[in-house]
This record gives sequence, C-alpha cells and structure tokens, in this order.
Amino acid sequence: MLFRIVVGLVLIALTELCLLVAFVMHFGLLSLLIWSTSTALIGLFLVKRIGADPWTEFKSALWQGELPDAETLNSLLTLLAGAILILPGIATDMLGLVLLMPGVRKSILVFAPGQLAKMMEEGVIRLLQWRSEEESSDERRGAIS
Repeated sequence: MLFRIVVGLVLIALTELCLLVAFVMHFGLLSLLIWSTSTALIGLFLVKRIGADPWTEFKSALWQGELPDAETLNSLLTLLAGAILILPGIATDMLGLVLLMPGVRKSILVFAPGQLAKMMEEGVIRLLQWRSEEESSDERRGAIS
C-alpha cells in the first residue's frame, strides 16, 4: 500500500513538472507566476471564507454514526477545492477549478452519501480521537471519566 502511495505521488509530481514546463514554454514564466499566484489566492480566500466548520460537522456526523447532510458535503467539497488550489501545479489547479463547478459538486453529492455509508459499514472509515497525556495516564490507571 505504501509503495502505491509513493509511486502515485512521484507520478503526480512528474506530471506537474511536465505541465509546468509546457506552460512556461507556451505562455512564458510571467504568465505562470500570475496563474499560480491567482489560483493560490483564490484557494486561500475560499479556505478562509469557509473555515473548518464543514470538516468539524463532517467528523461530528460520522462520530454519531450518521451521514453528513448534503450542505455539509457541498461545503466540504468547496473547502477541498480551495485547499487544492493552494497547491502549486497546473493539474491541481484544474482539479480545484473543476471542483468549484456546481454541476460537478452536485454529481459527486449524488453518489457520495452511498459511498460513505458503504465505507462506514465495511469499517474503512475509522475515527480516531487524540487524547491529552493526562487523559491517557488516567485511562491506564483505570479511571473512568
């Protein structure tokens, strides 16, 4: 599994590098800098505007064993698009811009709840909770809080 992740990341990096070189050769370095800066600023604006609330609501729903509502998933997809736009690269920018299209998000929202339910049922989605050192030591001593 780790090998596949590493190979995938290397392939993505090589693809991005080839696209960046092609972009510079076709449009010039200044155009690349303007493009990259613009998409990163759009991504930062989206992430700041939306904030962490969709992620918190998503985790909260899953903790309760429920599926998040469509509004939460839609906001989460927009947040993801913003985060992807911050990353440098032509392919990631295109993916982020595609995720901003309402029709694409709507299409994803058609099958996402079913996939999430299936993943929860199969145990693919596991939620872990960080505990402070104090809580962990209390638990080891048998304390119930």
